[in-house]
Amino acid sequence: VEDIHTNEIVAERFAVTQDSAANRVEALPPVETQHAAPLELRVLSWPLPPRGPPKRDLRFYPNYVYFQHRHPAYIYHVETGINPNHLDFHRRQIEWLFTPRAMYQGVVTRTETPDGGGHGTCTASKAAGRIFGASKSATLVVVKMADLTEASVAGVLGTVNDDIISKGRQGRSVVTISWGSTAPVAEAWPYPAGKPWLRLLLEGLDRIDQHSFLFAAAGNAGQTLDPSGKKRHIIDTAPAVYVSNGGLLRSVTVGMCDITGNLVPDSQESVGHDNDHLYAPGDAIVCPTGIHSGTSFGK
Repeated sequence: VEDIHTNEIVAERFAVTQDSAANRVEALPPVETQHAAPLELRVLSWPLPPRGPPKRDLRFYPNYVYFQHRHPAYIYHVETGINPNHLDFHRRQIEWLFTPRAMYQGVVTRTETPDGGGHGTCTASKAAGRIFGASKSATLVVVKMADLTEASVAGVLGTVNDDIISKGRQGRSVVTISWGSTAPVAEAWPYPAGKPWLRLLLEGLDRIDQHSFLFAAAGNAGQTLDPSGKKRHIIDTAPAVYVSNGGLLRSVTVGMCDITGNLVPDSQESVGHDNDHLYAPGDAIVCPTGIHSGTSFGK
């Protein structure tokens, strides 16, 4: 959604674009700076030196530097709710979208579910919070699910896709998913294997991939053992496993590293699809609800 600027010098350059009349020179969007920013945002602004990797000492990079949007942009945050009254969402643009199951069950309060533990609020703040968020101007669309049961998961991406299409937001939207199935898909739901809820999930995933970007948490079971005694270091839960192995164009899984760029062992990885997988700081991340760790918080 937001182009993260890596060097203030580059911001002074111009992008050459074509239109139907003639060539024209268009200035890049305005550059904004958040001073004394959270550590993980400062990582996103590491400038690239002429040679070699960037310095990993964050004392050299106290700020977060980023482009502001020229046009409206939207972050569809699929969760069981957030606390919109938190300071980090003060004066932020927030919309709510409820899944059919949530409406059927009457789960339509604009807040986070009591058993959420602040997970939804934290992940939303990392995406679009005033202080902790990567995007300072995108509209946050909270897609509220009733729960994380199969019935809830089934239609959630179809709901998101329909909203994007009906409002003409194709090409200006990002979808974030910070959860995964409790059991490995290979053990519980072989693909495509006749599970109606899973077919609906995959159909929604495919539709969204046609016009918008989707980021799914890779999973935190990298040090957990499977029944054969092997570590589950490869992504194996839904929907991330289908993002990782589905050959999609605009959907990626997000693993976890620390603020120095070192991989965290708990993070699960993609295999054979490096272009569909990236890493972001997710270890001991500070957000409005406390300190959290996991691939959910890297998105």
